[in-house]
Amino acid sequence: MRLLEQITERENLPIIILIGDKSYTKAELLSWAASYETRIWLERLSDKSIGISTGNNGLLAVLLIFLDGIAKRLTLLPPELNSETVRHIASNAEVEILISDRANAHDLGLPLAPGLPSYSKDSAPDCIQTESINTEWVISTSGTTKTPKLVAHSVASLARSVKKNPKSGSEIKWGLLYDLNRFAGLQVFLQALLGGSTLVVPPQATALEELLQIFTANRCNALSATPTLWRKILMTPRFERQVLKQITLGGEIADQTILTALKSSFPNARIRHIYASTEAGVGFSVSDGREGFPSSYLSKPPPDIELRISVEGILEIKPSTSDQRYLGENFELLGDDGFVTTGDRVKVISDRVFFHGRDSGAINVGGNKVQPEKVENVLLEHRSIAMATVSAKHSGIIGALVEAKVVLHVDSDSSETNVAEIRNWCAARLERHEVPAIIRIVDDIPTNATGKILRGG
Repeated sequence: MRLLEQITERENLPIIILIGDKSYTKAELLSWAASYETRIWLERLSDKSIGISTGNNGLLAVLLIFLDGIAKRLTLLPPELNSETVRHIASNAEVEILISDRANAHDLGLPLAPGLPSYSKDSAPDCIQTESINTEWVISTSGTTKTPKLVAHSVASLARSVKKNPKSGSEIKWGLLYDLNRFAGLQVFLQALLGGSTLVVPPQATALEELLQIFTANRCNALSATPTLWRKILMTPRFERQVLKQITLGGEIADQTILTALKSSFPNARIRHIYASTEAGVGFSVSDGREGFPSSYLSKPPPDIELRISVEGILEIKPSTSDQRYLGENFELLGDDGFVTTGDRVKVISDRVFFHGRDSGAINVGGNKVQPEKVENVLLEHRSIAMATVSAKHSGIIGALVEAKVVLHVDSDSSETNVAEIRNWCAARLERHEVPAIIRIVDDIPTNATGKILRGG
């Protein structure tokens, strides 16, 4: 069933707000989709493999709603990708037509579709096409490799964790902090759309403080962000006064420091951290306020998945059903036994399984492996440190040194908190080879388009 048809079925679906151009009610979206102009436009794109490249989340939201069930394949091409990467992805995804507002769209060598017809109150509605096909949604990974991998999903696999409770959903108003081109953004989008909630979609390329002002003005009570982005939110003046009912963390390790800080700032909010990836989809969530997840999940996992830890200490997940697959790759996403290797190192301590970081992200210090996330966690436990990032610094002698950049809390006493004091803090809690050889106190730490910390940035 098309997304548009699922909207039609939900009588109580509230307003979907697209900040920037205007706000669209459910009735307006349905009228827009059923207009003669839009129907002709959709017929031209029927059963085609379509690439979409736009940084306008509002436009992308409408395109996804209208084209699901019409297009054979929808490939999302984030605007930060360079032209060479876009052409490479488009080739692997067999894109036939491109919808884009990129300045250089004409130079990409792909046929361009005419723009989405504008909404007009004067457009005479026609019937909405009821026959639909199973549209494949193709998302690129946000890893550090030059060329991202492509993962093909169905709406069913993307929406596996969506809570479809119209009564409780109608009380939630989501603010979209993530890029809708990415897996995490699609999760918020589908949860709001299919869960019967309101979605506030801000303009593209909006500064964080302005985003939060938009969410406050529109009385958003639910936000999803990475732990790094949540740290930045808590550093934004007066935002802790915002009333939030639901807080979600994902994309990075949710350490105890940020979980405790969020509970202190938003005592009435339901806080849960989600383990998910573009490849595996949503695995499971934890809402007990503790970092990691219960070790009981290994023998009695949450619904619809199985969990295990490999002999190398890597978490592996087996979804009960999996529609996703790699596109244009020479290897399978799932192993022969149906498990996905996540690449995340974990360790069981007592009744808890803790994340120690990406296996591929370890720093080699004289033959010893250092997990950046472990060092960052220790730094963030320091009373004066608000944010931290750890990365490798090339060394001709031992291969690499551990470099740390930290942002201090605004009210911290800089006379007491200095590089030497921070290094002593680390030395008391880490192995010798894990202690940062270089520590820099900086004003800010950049994040990427997905809200994840940029190590070495």
